[in-house]
Amino acid sequence: MSKRDAPKTLDRADKVMQRPTKPSLASEVQVSPVQPPELEELADLAARSFSDAFGQYMTPEDLKVSLQSDRSVEYFTKSITTSHILVAKKADMIVGYVQYGTVKIPEAPADSDDRELGRLYVDTSFQGQGIGSVLMDAAMADPEMTSAPKLYLQVWDQNTRALAMYKRYGFMKIGVTHFTLGDATPAEDVIMVRKRSA
Repeated sequence: MSKRDAPKTLDRADKVMQRPTKPSLASEVQVSPVQPPELEELADLAARSFSDAFGQYMTPEDLKVSLQSDRSVEYFTKSITTSHILVAKKADMIVGYVQYGTVKIPEAPADSDDRELGRLYVDTSFQGQGIGSVLMDAAMADPEMTSAPKLYLQVWDQNTRALAMYKRYGFMKIGVTHFTLGDATPAEDVIMVRKRSA
């Protein structure tokens, strides 16, 4: 069991989940494809939101490796050529992002036409205000996603807020995926799928 899987410890994201619901900011948020000049700001948000959620379950070395390999400007520079990345902005400040494209979950029984909701993160200080749903709606409205026979995602099984949202959108648990955070921290996520309505 990894540090991230510790059953009786809540991360910052979980603590936010227990707070009273904040007023919705959905009407104040604009969603658009990320632009190259915004990648530094996006990388900063991605690093902060990931560190807030999972940093305490990783060694400092593994966290550093993970941020550099999967949440850096260099990572996003490459990713905008191979996947879709939408950012949510409030008053011209990026407060969340969603990334989606081809299925990359090794254990998912996916076909070439299926797609994956790869990441959805909201700045910790703006969670619980409807921004995640705004990003989800924008991604799900993309023709590439609406035409996919199946949509996959992976999520930590202790992230109750995310699990509840994904279930509202029709995603169901079908298995687990194993991976490594950084160089050495083992982790496990739930795989969820949503099938296109006939």
